[in-house]
Amino acid sequence: MTGRRHPSRTLAFSAVALCVVLPMTLPGVALGQAPVRTPADYVIGIGDVLQISVFAKPELDRTVEVDAQGNIAVPPVGDIKANGLTARQLADRVTDRLSTYLRGAATVSITVKEFVSQSVYVQGSVVRTGRYGAAVLPELVDVINLAGGALANGDLSRVLITHRGGAPPFQITVDVASALREGSEARLPPLRAGDIVTVPASVSLVGGAGSGQGVGMLGEVGSPGLYPVAPDEDLWAALALAGGPRSSSNLSSIRVLTREEHGATVVTVNLLETLQRGNQRPYMIKPGDIVFVEAKGSSAWSKFLGVLATTRDVANIVAVVRVLQKNP
Repeated sequence: MTGRRHPSRTLAFSAVALCVVLPMTLPGVALGQAPVRTPADYVIGIGDVLQISVFAKPELDRTVEVDAQGNIAVPPVGDIKANGLTARQLADRVTDRLSTYLRGAATVSITVKEFVSQSVYVQGSVVRTGRYGAAVLPELVDVINLAGGALANGDLSRVLITHRGGAPPFQITVDVASALREGSEARLPPLRAGDIVTVPASVSLVGGAGSGQGVGMLGEVGSPGLYPVAPDEDLWAALALAGGPRSSSNLSSIRVLTREEHGATVVTVNLLETLQRGNQRPYMIKPGDIVFVEAKGSSAWSKFLGVLATTRDVANIVAVVRVLQKNP
């Protein structure tokens, strides 16, 4: 990615609706697609997928991934440190090791197939959910386009960016639609490696509270209440509607009361793990679900179970749990 902004840039939308395609080719790639040319100064990072080619020795060619320790496995010579090196520097290092093993000169070339260390995960109402990366971390508008653009029901006025680490805030809601209209994409927040970008569905609450058309967001969220969701909404997007989790939220044990074929059931979701391993499939909720975010070290879930014994109406549960929160 060049990092330059284009005031006239637009987002590509699904072919289901009117198709508006960018007048440019984005150099980022979806992971798993054909590799692009690796810039000479690109620094290899953890998670990157590399193609090793050895001239006249095709049996030594292989695709490897930089592991959590920053190494790649290169049989028959073993692990070699790759993190922090350019492709040329790493090729020289592999050449030295292989030349010793082969007792003769070896010619090695290395190409980055997947820029995982400089990638973000895009999900929600886009054409192709998945992880997208480039030699330079894609910008927000670019990465949505790499995912094929927003679907017809995608709400670009509340795109959610979830950061895996670094300085807070860890969740930001961004009005991409207004930025595109005003030509102010340059003011959109930069992405960080490992971010999760969620384009939520644009829906309205139909039928009023308790009709099963909304989801109850309760507990340690910014604004507990009843919120409209699409029939298949990412849990992160629903949390954003409720003001996001608090610093006290226990993201490793979120309870979702949902209805399946055999009746009501409770599913425990570890969103902390999803945040740490952004390549995991997100948990999807649906209208009528109730999401309960407990505080760290709290036992409020037992009180919530008591609420369930008195009512199964979403709106009533929201009201009762608010009382419990004010009077623990």
